[in-house]
Amino acid sequence: GQGYEKGWITYPKLKQVKVNSWANGWIVPDGGESVYIVFWPQALEWFGFIVLVCVLTGLKNRVY
Repeated sequence: GQGYEKGWITYPKLKQVKVNSWANGWIVPDGGESVYIVFWPQALEWFGFIVLVCVLTGLKNRVY
């Protein structure tokens, strides 16, 4: 649901283009390869939530 943004990462690396003046698009070469697309800022948010849960769990176990 994100508009055109440079924060998108693809594997394998693909050329990103703007479609219809607002959407993300990628030029995909011919072939049967799978493409993985990740919105990097969202991945950082998920990582932050995981760290938060680990810290809170660690603190909970230390409180007597």
